Amino acid sequence: MTRNVRRTTVAFLALFLFSLTSALVAGPSSAATQRGGLNLAGYCESKGYTGLKLIDSTAYGWRCTTSSTTDSIHVIDACTWQYGPGQIDRMSDYFDPKSWTCWTASKQLGGVNLVGYCKSKGYNNAALVDSTAYGWRCLSVKKTDSINMTDACKWQYKTTTAIDRMEKYTDPNSWKCWN
Repeated sequence: MTRNVRRTTVAFLALFLFSLTSALVAGPSSAATQRGGLNLAGYCESKGYTGLKLIDSTAYGWRCTTSSTTDSIHVIDACTWQYGPGQIDRMSDYFDPKSWTCWTASKQLGGVNLVGYCKSKGYNNAALVDSTAYGWRCLSVKKTDSINMTDACKWQYKTTTAIDRMEKYTDPNSWKCWN
């Protein structure tokens, strides 16, 4: 072998080993991962309740019950009970009681710059048209469109793995991005 071929081979092997070591040290991906739905009845039973009741047709309508009590469910606690520590709860539709899912997410990235997101899509601004988390719209002279919060999170944090999470339906500023 010539000296140049040996040097190239050694350099390639060193680069390969460095890349492999870096990947192993970095550990698993920090992407949010959907774990699944919830066994709310099982969660209520684990807390000493005898049943599960839906008191209205929203995601917040679930209650743990006994013959004498009806208590709200902290869904994030149910996710932790079912899947272990490090879980977040996420509702995909406030108006669907069955829309809760649990996710493993390594960190909260922060809030959402809705004005910046809308402008990046060719709109003039973002505006709140009602007092709920679903009230945000992108505005232009000719049209008004709802905002896909997951897309806004991916845009803002420049990652395809970000997800949105509404912390409270009645708070339009409760949107946070997670990864």
